[in-house]
Formats: sequence, C-alpha cells, structure tokens
Amino acid sequence: MKCEAQARDVVQDVLLRFWENRGKADAIRKPEAWLMTMARNRCLDLLKRKGRRYDEISDDYSLKDNAFTPDRATEHTEKVTRLREVINSLPETQQQVIRLRDLDGMTYQEIADEMNIDLNLVKVTLHRARKAVKSTIEKIYAYGLE
Repeated sequence: MKCEAQARDVVQDVLLRFWENRGKADAIRKPEAWLMTMARNRCLDLLKRKGRRYDEISDDYSLKDNAFTPDRATEHTEKVTRLREVINSLPETQQQVIRLRDLDGMTYQEIADEMNIDLNLVKVTLHRARKAVKSTIEKIYAYGLE
C-alpha cells in the first residue's frame, strides 16, 4: 500500500479484531502467521474496493519533475508514440479490448457487454493483446526490430 496512513489503519483494524477475539486466541497455533494473513487480506480488500485506476496514454503532460529533462521528455514522447503504433498494429478486436480495459479502465464484464462477446473471450483477447504488445516492444528495444 502506498499510503502510510492506510497501512496504519490496516494494522490497527487487525490488532483490534485480534483483541476482540482474544478469548479464541488459544485455538490459533501460530498467531504471528494469523495476524500477517489477516493484514494481507485486509489490504487486498481495500485495494479491491478502491479499484484500479488507469492513466490514459497521452502526449500532453506537464514537466512537474525537474529531473524530467528535455531529452527524457523526447524519449518519453517517442515511447508513447511507439506504443500507440504497436497497439494500432493489433487486430481490431484486440485493439478495442486493450483500449477499453487499459485506457478506459472498464471491467471485464463491462467490456463483454459493450462488445457483445463472452466474458472469457474478453479475458483471452486481452491476454493475447498484452502478450503481443509486450513481445513487440521487447523486440524493438532489444534488437531495434519492428
């Protein structure tokens, strides 16, 4: 978890839950492992509830960081352009699924409803699209191939 305050809240919740169930503590063989599992599960619950947030790939960005020099800005712009080209080279269905999921942040079910296709087909198509993008990008940066 990135937010220290949330992490502290999780620890407090877990310890409070442990304290409320202290009468049953004798039944727990390894309390440390139980507490760690509880903390992990609580963090996962918070992350699920929060949902994923995706930033749109964009050429428009501000130079907030002083370390983001003009050469790094140009490199970033080139990477974004290259990524768009790779995505645009995918089959139409894969392009649409990857845009809806990774750029628009839609859920698998929303994508299935939007495209009128099976939920499992959405997952398979997205997996194949991401795999193809990753493979192509790796080849470009490793060998300069397109």
